[in-house]
Amino acid sequence: MRAASRRSPGGRRGGLALLAGALLWLLPAAVVAELPKTGEELVATLRGAIESRDYERIEALINWEGAGTIKRRVVAFQIRHGLGRPIREIVLEPIPENGLHALATVGLKPNMVLSERVRVVYDEPPVDTSGKRPAAVFLVGRQDGAYRIGLAIQSIDDHDD
Repeated sequence: MRAASRRSPGGRRGGLALLAGALLWLLPAAVVAELPKTGEELVATLRGAIESRDYERIEALINWEGAGTIKRRVVAFQIRHGLGRPIREIVLEPIPENGLHALATVGLKPNMVLSERVRVVYDEPPVDTSGKRPAAVFLVGRQDGAYRIGLAIQSIDDHDD
């Protein structure tokens, strides 16, 4: 006859839950370690993600703080629209003085400190008679020593921008 084994209430499951919790606690640090630290790394990350159609890599760069459901959908659509398109150039440039002032006039604010913008110019014919090629612009700043893409969010708490 076998002796009945008694497990503590937490037992094996409690240990696994503790391990999973510890890993989740460490995850943000691991993600931050993968974020680009220099402008060159940021440009290379965006280029690689666009060329390889890697939505998740761009999504990981975004600071989603304060973004509601609609904002998330709009941003996801805009990113996916650019995936796989041929790139002519990617330029990291400073945001002009008072360059974010217009956000306040339409009830928006940045969700983080933004210092630069990344302009992705696609290698496609101009969109109109101006001769300008199609482009996407990402507003970026540094957070915890790494580059992040910031968002323009509502200044008021709407719970679903």
